[in-house]
Amino acid sequence: MDGDAKRRRLLALGKISDSHVVKVAQVLRSLPDLDLASRKPICTARSKLWDRIGAKSDINGTDFEHLSFSSVLKLMAGTEVWKQALLRLYSARPCTSDSPYSLVFYGDEITPGNVLAPEVSMKFMAWYATLSEFPLELVCHTSMWLPLAVMASNKARTLGGVSNVTRVLLRHMFLTERISDDGVVLELADRQFCFYFAIKMFLFDGEAYRAVWSCKASSGKRPCLKCDNVVNDKGLASRDPFLLDFSSHDVSKMVKATNAQIWANADRLKAKHADRILGRCTKAEFDKLSVATGFTFSESGGRRADGRAGPPRRYSDAHCPRLRPHRRPPCRWPSRSPPVLLKERPA
Repeated sequence: MDGDAKRRRLLALGKISDSHVVKVAQVLRSLPDLDLASRKPICTARSKLWDRIGAKSDINGTDFEHLSFSSVLKLMAGTEVWKQALLRLYSARPCTSDSPYSLVFYGDEITPGNVLAPEVSMKFMAWYATLSEFPLELVCHTSMWLPLAVMASNKARTLGGVSNVTRVLLRHMFLTERISDDGVVLELADRQFCFYFAIKMFLFDGEAYRAVWSCKASSGKRPCLKCDNVVNDKGLASRDPFLLDFSSHDVSKMVKATNAQIWANADRLKAKHADRILGRCTKAEFDKLSVATGFTFSESGGRRADGRAGPPRRYSDAHCPRLRPHRRPPCRWPSRSPPVLLKERPA
């Protein structure tokens, strides 16, 4: 195939911008040991990198390929920017298993194409993580966010949804790699340091927030699970002085829900669903509790409660009890904003 034919083929794809094609071509030309006459060197390099940082988890009998957090961190610690950032962080405040560094867990759904012609069938979800202790001038760069996983949205739906995939990813980080209990040993400046991690916050937009936590979010009565008295109902807020409408800007009146209250709400909904299956409560009673707690039920692979093949209805996989000690429930507030002013709910 001549050069003109190759250029026409690239243009026909329509899914890669011209600027990205130029950048890739420039990088390929700068690699002296790369034989561009064959795809084998690229495949070999990709396989070696996967062997170094790749991981695999099981989701209902299906292999979920993702990256190992500790392996990716070790790889990035070999770069000058990450090495200096980690050294400065450790020298300012050494971490222990009782005082770990805080992870920001970010996820978002991406639709390839453009505004006028989106490729909906190619939509996928991507997960990343960084440290909240890093200064803002570093966090604003994409290279300071560790990639963790990518999955097509169509495939995620067959595996129990984004909530279930997120649960499996977090379980691998905290229960398999044990980044909170055993830590991650990094070699920096000819010395070994052990870094411990716990999740401080989840960063999602409205749609990803609902999908991951199986909650109603802004479309329900309780737009924020962390705010105990904020509701999306002006009439309800006007009748109860404890409640505050979603449109209010007076953060001094907002009451913060505790972690125990949020987990208890998820467990109450799970127990209520069991009663619903056994016929001890009506659908209206179950839906009323769902509205009051702010949670919905997510689909997850397995078998139905009646034994037939298919996904059962259950509370969000992101509320996995074994993961609760390692992270906090979600909050719709951005970091460094009003939650620090919230009051605990009065007894």
